[in-house]
Amino acid sequence: WCLLHPPRDLVVGRRWAHATTILHDVDECDTQVAHWPYAERCVTVTTCADIYRKWRGSRHGYATAPPEGLPVPVTYVHTGMDRVERGRNSSARASDGGDSSDRRRPLVVILSGAPGNYKDFSYLIPYLDRNGCDVVSPVWPDLAFSRKSGCWWHSSQEKTNLALDFLRTIGIKEADMLVAHSSGSYPALRMINNEHGLKVKSLVLLAPAGHKPLTKMNPHWFPQLLSWLYMRPGPYQRIVELMGLAFLTVTRHPLHRNMDNVLLAMKAMLHADKPQLKKDAEAVAARKLPTLVAISDNDKLIDLSTSLELVPIIGGSSDNTWYYDQDKRLKQKGNGNGPVKTLRFEKGTHYLFTRCADIINPEILNLLNRTVGRN
Repeated sequence: WCLLHPPRDLVVGRRWAHATTILHDVDECDTQVAHWPYAERCVTVTTCADIYRKWRGSRHGYATAPPEGLPVPVTYVHTGMDRVERGRNSSARASDGGDSSDRRRPLVVILSGAPGNYKDFSYLIPYLDRNGCDVVSPVWPDLAFSRKSGCWWHSSQEKTNLALDFLRTIGIKEADMLVAHSSGSYPALRMINNEHGLKVKSLVLLAPAGHKPLTKMNPHWFPQLLSWLYMRPGPYQRIVELMGLAFLTVTRHPLHRNMDNVLLAMKAMLHADKPQLKKDAEAVAARKLPTLVAISDNDKLIDLSTSLELVPIIGGSSDNTWYYDQDKRLKQKGNGNGPVKTLRFEKGTHYLFTRCADIINPEILNLLNRTVGRN
């Protein structure tokens, strides 16, 4: 009876953008920054025309995809726009002579995982803003949009197209740094290796999803079945929700109270192009792109073995790894050689940029300053 008529708090709302703290550990939730000074903006971006024309007749779930492209409403933050609108970079500075260093602030683009949004970076974004950087961070479409559109299924190809089209729409063709968390690493790496992609000077990968399937999704046939059923019209989506809820309740999975978040994370990983990520990581290594990678031993989603395998693929090494113990004390210092620096934490969790912000934020800023030539 509970599965057929779940309590109201088990039925997910249509807006997950501010509900992703269910993925965080309790102590991380308690320390989230309460005040958020940045305006949420929205722009509609028409995207994926090329891939939808190819996929309409060949891929399950895309038969109704519009060949002219799908209009996608994208919410985002742009700290540079906020600053200008508040007058910090116009008349107020002009009247007192201004600060020439503020006229060219480095630009950082941040991509969250799924589920996720810019408020996951409630420590990093204000930190970069305070230290003279502009930040742009979009929110990926949610499952409510998938149900409405009938064709957006959160593949890494769709996300890559959307992210690039979004940035072009707001006038961004290059950035000083690209930061990506979790499954955001798939579109991030594809964006900077695409011939017409985003030009960047540095890259940061935070708990990046890897080039192998997650063992947390075993048995793999079950999430694949759920995903296939969910992409069919009619009553199948409700059936999937009930099946998923039953499975997660029996296994006592920590996300069982938020099925939309579970399904969104599942689809983001199932429809990720893992072989392409490996190729893109190898391309980053060949380019010797200045890169910072942060991983955690106790990540509940990404397998540590996969994270450790990804580091050398992208150009890093164990010799250039800084290893921190459970109290965030440095237990192993890297040699500082090479373009890729790795931060490894014993107890960082999947949201290590929140729990270990006091270490990761300065490292990100140092990399940015070094690559843009700031002291």
